[in-house]
Amino acid sequence: MLKKVFEALLDLIYPPRCIICQRFIEPKEKPVCRACLDLLPDYEGADPQVKYAQRCVATFFYEKDLREAFLRYKFQNHDFYADQFGKWMCVTIRDKLEGRYDCITYAPVSRQRLRERGFDQSECLCMAIARELGLPVERLLQKTRHTKRQSELNDASMRAANASGAYSVVDPAKVAGRRILLIDDIVTTGATLAECSRVLRTAGAESVVCAVLAAARSDKER
Repeated sequence: MLKKVFEALLDLIYPPRCIICQRFIEPKEKPVCRACLDLLPDYEGADPQVKYAQRCVATFFYEKDLREAFLRYKFQNHDFYADQFGKWMCVTIRDKLEGRYDCITYAPVSRQRLRERGFDQSECLCMAIARELGLPVERLLQKTRHTKRQSELNDASMRAANASGAYSVVDPAKVAGRRILLIDDIVTTGATLAECSRVLRTAGAESVVCAVLAAARSDKER
């Protein structure tokens, strides 16, 4: 009861905004207005290709207002967006990956990036998804080398080289024989997820399936 009263007071002091279009909305609509729900760029393409993974699924195309919302989430400390993003991703995971995993982890950022940003965007998504799935988040990977941002590299070979050797398994005993659901935010060339999947498979994982919030639209789909 007290929580509801407190939330109502916050809504009066800080009227809620839609996390997609940023317009003020009624408290009953939050966190997304009805108009934006109808216009979300649902992913309808072929599965993104990720080497060493059995499958990768995406929830949205990385474009339009969804892209702008994600950039606010990642670079403007809007980490509370992760809860809704994770719920949307769960719909895709349940629809396309049900029964193909027994644990959940994420592609981590480096310690330097974590200090710069204050949070790990993929970890936050993973935590939101894990709550919905009723699974604990397992930290199976660590980033051992700070790299350039993949978004700064347009060439697929450069992205692959940038990610190569940048990850390691925290504890191989926790990986061996597991079917792993690997969470990341955006997939473009798949280099980061491929390297994470390779490391997990090398450590003995039975299989790896990946889920991302959004994927870039291919030239053919454009």
